[in-house]
Amino acid sequence: MNLQQLYYFRKLAEVQHYTEAAKALYITQPSLSDSIASLEHEFSVSLFQKKGRGIQLTKYGQEFYQYVNQALGILEHGIAIIKEKSDSVTGTIDVGFCSMVENRDDLVFVPITYQELIMIVRNAPLASFDSIELTALKKYTLFTYRDTIPIGKTIRKILNRKDMEASYCYDDEISIAGQINRSSKAAIVADTPFLKQFDNLKKIHLTDVPKDTRLLYMVYSKKNFITAAVEAFANFMVARCLNLPPESPASTA
Repeated sequence: MNLQQLYYFRKLAEVQHYTEAAKALYITQPSLSDSIASLEHEFSVSLFQKKGRGIQLTKYGQEFYQYVNQALGILEHGIAIIKEKSDSVTGTIDVGFCSMVENRDDLVFVPITYQELIMIVRNAPLASFDSIELTALKKYTLFTYRDTIPIGKTIRKILNRKDMEASYCYDDEISIAGQINRSSKAAIVADTPFLKQFDNLKKIHLTDVPKDTRLLYMVYSKKNFITAAVEAFANFMVARCLNLPPESPASTA
């Protein structure tokens, strides 16, 4: 369970319709469905049940909603207070962490770490492998991220170069892993901490995909004044938290 799932659950409980909730959350309906299914699997109970063309909370869902709504309300109140105090002092965001964004010459991107692209499966025969070439998977149906987000675009480019197809329909690792957890399919996904909750899935290294295909960057604006505290933090990240593959070109830049 994670914070994102709780926000998804709360919105669906309020809207009581998957399509409308997905639109409000700016995600696809399959992503929302998989996230809720993963939550229900973790609890071993149903949180929603069908009602006409929509859905409604079960008795377990109703009780859980009270706690989720209260917890998120407290969290959002705390965030608002901290932001208000922070803005009164600085008024800006000094440093961020994200993927590379193209055509932003006003921003400086410093590579900090990477997330290896791997394959995840649940069942044999693929589950017997520890590593495999991506090109050996041409006969399999592969799932991955939507190709309208950066990581999905990257994976589509890789697969296109290898004359391979995939189903590009998910927003995050939880949605993808939730789908694979309930099927005999395979998926290409970034190896992030979100996968740790799916301990029955097998992670398989892709030997013909560079480990640094997905880099995460520390980013700051050229327009903002860099305080001594921000500079010290940036230097600390580079000196202590840099984690790039030895063969990565970015590590020698």
